[in-house]
Amino acid sequence: MKKIFYTCFLILLFILLITFPNIVSKGCINGINIVLYSLIPALFPFIILTTFLIENNLCDYICIIFYPFLSKVFPTSKSGIFAIIIGFLCGYPMGAKTVVDLYKREKIDYNEASYLLMFTNNCSISFLFNFVLYTCLSKEKLFINNIQITKPIILILIYLPPVIVGIINGLFYRKFLKTFGTNFFPSAKATNKNYIKNKSIISSSIIPLLNLSVYVIVFSIIIEFLINLGFKYNILLASIFEITTGIKYISTTVVNNGLKIFVILFLCSWGGISITMQTFSVLPSKKLMVMYVLGKFETIIIFCILFYFLFYIL
Repeated sequence: MKKIFYTCFLILLFILLITFPNIVSKGCINGINIVLYSLIPALFPFIILTTFLIENNLCDYICIIFYPFLSKVFPTSKSGIFAIIIGFLCGYPMGAKTVVDLYKREKIDYNEASYLLMFTNNCSISFLFNFVLYTCLSKEKLFINNIQITKPIILILIYLPPVIVGIINGLFYRKFLKTFGTNFFPSAKATNKNYIKNKSIISSSIIPLLNLSVYVIVFSIIIEFLINLGFKYNILLASIFEITTGIKYISTTVVNNGLKIFVILFLCSWGGISITMQTFSVLPSKKLMVMYVLGKFETIIIFCILFYFLFYIL
């Protein structure tokens, strides 16, 4: 089924390339610019760092600091805490990739990986502040019903929903999760053995980054095509495919502040179709994909309720 989908998708792109070469060329250039100036600088250092930490069991030492209090909120193992930290700090799709890396190295089990995927793949603080606030929304002070949009409000709207998802689902998953091992600190022999793997750290980091880059370029072409269709809601439709390009268009074309802020933060909370496909590319099974989608669905429902409560009830 997956092969049929990708085959049909590639055939469609080929038809677009022949029929609308100028649009495809412009979309491709936009995608390459996003990859070179946004994706690689933002993700590559984190991919290298997290891969190095996991390969050499150094993430265990980081987790020991946060485990005592985070474990009271999220019923997960010490290694799972590392995935939570990365997922909330490093942005899409690093949370999902970290969970999968921990699972493949048997630091967490399948049930815990399913649980973590529901809430650890989130928009990064850097993207929110540097791109959304300062690049796209820096020209004016934005208000909704006389309430100014500030950094604390944005942090609450983006990060409180996945925290709530993690807490609620943790109540159901607690009986399935098991804390890995009493041998929390690796032996010197094991650590030395892991250093042999360091030769492949860069190569294993480049491959997922190339996969992500392809998705960004492909969806940039789709966005460019949708924008040139010329119907009323083409900008909103295009924005759900690739959020970086979509947010940039929405910030300059949507006049209503309430609608503009809601759509932009909704996209940051969800990630869009491109981020979903990028995340699927690192997940090894359909069940994990389903759990990720379920978690994101719960997240955006809570986001919508929270947004309405903050701006239209309080």
